[in-house]
Amino acid sequence: MVRINTNKLAKYCLIAFWTLVTLTKLFQIAFFFYPAIILGALGIILGDDTYRISFCLMLVPNIRMFDGLRITYIVNVLLALPLFAKILTDRKINSTALAHTLALVALELAHILYLQNYHYLLPNMAAIIMLYYVETVMLDRNADIRFNEIVRKFAFGTCYSAITYFIIHSRVTDMSIYLNGSRFSGYASDPNYFSLYICLAVTLIFVIKTHKVCDYIFLPILIATLLVTVSKMALLTLLVILLFFAARTVYYGFSYKTRFIKRFLMAGIALALVFIRQITNLISNTFNRFREHQGTAVDINTITSNRITLISFYCYELITNPLLLIFGYGMQYNEIYNENLSHNTFVDVIMSWGLFGLFLFVSIFFTIIRRLLMYCPDKLTADYFFPLIVISLMFLSLSCLSASMFWWIVCAALLPLKGCYNNEPAYIDSSTGLQRRKIHLRMRRVSG
Repeated sequence: MVRINTNKLAKYCLIAFWTLVTLTKLFQIAFFFYPAIILGALGIILGDDTYRISFCLMLVPNIRMFDGLRITYIVNVLLALPLFAKILTDRKINSTALAHTLALVALELAHILYLQNYHYLLPNMAAIIMLYYVETVMLDRNADIRFNEIVRKFAFGTCYSAITYFIIHSRVTDMSIYLNGSRFSGYASDPNYFSLYICLAVTLIFVIKTHKVCDYIFLPILIATLLVTVSKMALLTLLVILLFFAARTVYYGFSYKTRFIKRFLMAGIALALVFIRQITNLISNTFNRFREHQGTAVDINTITSNRITLISFYCYELITNPLLLIFGYGMQYNEIYNENLSHNTFVDVIMSWGLFGLFLFVSIFFTIIRRLLMYCPDKLTADYFFPLIVISLMFLSLSCLSASMFWWIVCAALLPLKGCYNNEPAYIDSSTGLQRRKIHLRMRRVSG
């Protein structure tokens, strides 16, 4: 009996998906997108959790790439598809994840019905229910997850967003516009969100224990792209990332653990010397963004691009309105005040669901992290937690809760805690499709 290696089929489907998507964008032929969607959905259904997570993380930095075709919602459908594929393949329900998801859905649904914001029903529900898949994967100790593969696909998706967008929207000679102050957004459609994806991808590449040649290619592209987003919070976060891993390198000395970082730093210094003029322009533009905003005086509000004013406004509303403080106004709370969102994910949670929702939110993270620490096979180091720290820093200046990418970003940041990169696969390419990984998983189930 010949077995079909579904992971291999999923891999071919995803390669075909990105090929057709590239043709769609480069030649503006919308027809290629429709078979691409079918192949992408097929890859998610056929593949294991590694392929599902990888594919969605590749899509996250490209979620707005089909705005011109007015079918961006299909990308959101693909992001939600792993949830249904997981239920169909496992044929069981995770009661803990389901309880958490239903509680948040009920809370948000109550706000929508009370405020009659019915047009937000589907997008808000979709943004929440992805929690079920993320929590299910994290709580399943037998989930077939390969950390390195996921990280590299996420890095590829982020680089794809930058390179393809630039090729289509600019000539090479127009790179000067980004060096002189214009902000680069890629297919994320927002330079600040795009910088969040880049910071997370850079951190995850550093966290990988064993590196390949592609890591040396992805990293400089990601950092160069981050610089031209001119995101102040992202640049500060990048500085924290580089200082942390530089300190880690010094701590471990000439250990094999620091070989990648030392090579990257040497290559980075060499590139900096070659492009010193361009880097100087970027630094100057960055300081200008810190120093001045639409001609106003320099203060903490100017430096944070009016975020302090927004956060202060919403905090005042929370203090003076006990009902709001306890139950919130829902994920579109800003429409009540006709203001922008708070640009702070932590304030978003309280404004959306109040202290009641905040308690539930914290309990979800506590449940996931506590279970992951129980399963973690290695001695814990700061590397495990650093991606979580990085996204927490970025959440201080971004409103991410209502975005469809929120739980996928959280999922990526939690993966190191799962200890996945100690279980890299060793596939045997044979006619039977036999996989050592499957044998390893069966042994774990028996021993458990």
